[in-house]
Amino acid sequence: MKELMKSYSSLLKAVLFVLFGVIAVFIDIDQSITHWTWPVFIFLAVALIGLEAYHHRQDKVSPLVKIKKYLLDVDGWGKSGSSNYYIANVEFIISPIEEEVPHLDYRQEWTRGEIGYHSETGNHAYQMGAFKSGLLLKKIHIVIFDGGKKIAVAPDWVAIGKGRFYFYTKNSVDYAYQQYLTHERGIDHSCGLRRTDTRGAFDIPVLNCLNELQKFTDYCDEPAMSPTTQEGEQADIFYYLLDKFNTFKQQRPS
Repeated sequence: MKELMKSYSSLLKAVLFVLFGVIAVFIDIDQSITHWTWPVFIFLAVALIGLEAYHHRQDKVSPLVKIKKYLLDVDGWGKSGSSNYYIANVEFIISPIEEEVPHLDYRQEWTRGEIGYHSETGNHAYQMGAFKSGLLLKKIHIVIFDGGKKIAVAPDWVAIGKGRFYFYTKNSVDYAYQQYLTHERGIDHSCGLRRTDTRGAFDIPVLNCLNELQKFTDYCDEPAMSPTTQEGEQADIFYYLLDKFNTFKQQRPS
């Protein structure tokens, strides 16, 4: 939407330049300042300066910030093959990255409850790329799980003690794409996930900022170590950290 507004403002600036030139022909320096040409001349000059300042501010915004804003405009995207492009600025594209990435994992602690012996097939992970004019801005780790029925952006994680705490950051490109996927699929697959300990379901935490993450890690007061490689222990620690985070949120003023 903002890119569309910028296009319209460019057209408006061109029209103002033409009017500015036309009015300049009629101006006589001997005319009174109250003559109609002078107020119109001043108005056009101020409008041109304002539009130029607007364009300057828009051009200073980084491409990564722009694509994050575009992703939040979930209805502003078109599709071409396996890629999606932002209609108001087709330089910006979201497209799969065609490369083998063996370290990408779909069996993480947060997916573990959704993946059992009944759903080992159909699960995998891959990367989407956020591009501007062919330049890769960001890689986004995507996970397909629950026998291929669910898809979500892999959350970030931080080591706490011997485990991992998984989370999204509200102002990140990754979370913006997760919201885009939610709109596209009609459901948020990062919510209502099953626990392997049969104690109900959980949502991937969404942090307001990294400062909140720092406060939570300080609250845990557990030095980070190399995360355990034992799957059962990994899941137990993750659920413990989720419960601790919920307590942390309840104790903090809203």
